[in-house]
Amino acid sequence: MTDNIIPVFVGFGISKPEHVSIIIEAGANGIIIGSTMVNIIKKNLGDFEKMENGMVEFVSSIKKALRRSK
Repeated sequence: MTDNIIPVFVGFGISKPEHVSIIIEAGANGIIIGSTMVNIIKKNLGDFEKMENGMVEFVSSIKKALRRSK
């Protein structure tokens, strides 16, 4: 018999590494981030370097939180 496991991803209200840790520890298989990325882009439309740095910083903090949660 094959287990029909459906992965659970959470994607609402995730804007901080602390949110990631809580969600993963609660049993989610993954996260979806969107609004924070869009906000970083909107905030820095006139400065690509600042936009890129903001996105790299945010994603790096999320990756660290995911690693700690494992």
